[in-house]
Amino acid sequence: MKPEAVLDLHGHTAPQAFLKIMDWLHRAADDDCRNVLIITGKGHGFGPARSMGLLKFQLPQWLANHPRVLAFHTALPADGGTGALYVHLRRRRP
Repeated sequence: MKPEAVLDLHGHTAPQAFLKIMDWLHRAADDDCRNVLIITGKGHGFGPARSMGLLKFQLPQWLANHPRVLAFHTALPADGGTGALYVHLRRRRP
């Protein structure tokens, strides 16, 4: 499924990215988006073997604790591959 909205976090610090993601996910869910894409880039220096960027490392933790997130997984190469995540949002309650 093609993402209904895309957020590119290149150039953001972790605190900036966190605030932007939280707000953006709530707005996307309010707009009835179900599948969105968040691009972090691949980066380096963090995670196992220091093989990923800080945002890529922290994003799964942030998403796992977000009330509107149902699931997430690595994007296909055409959408950013390991430098991006598809995020599936919960349906809005009537």
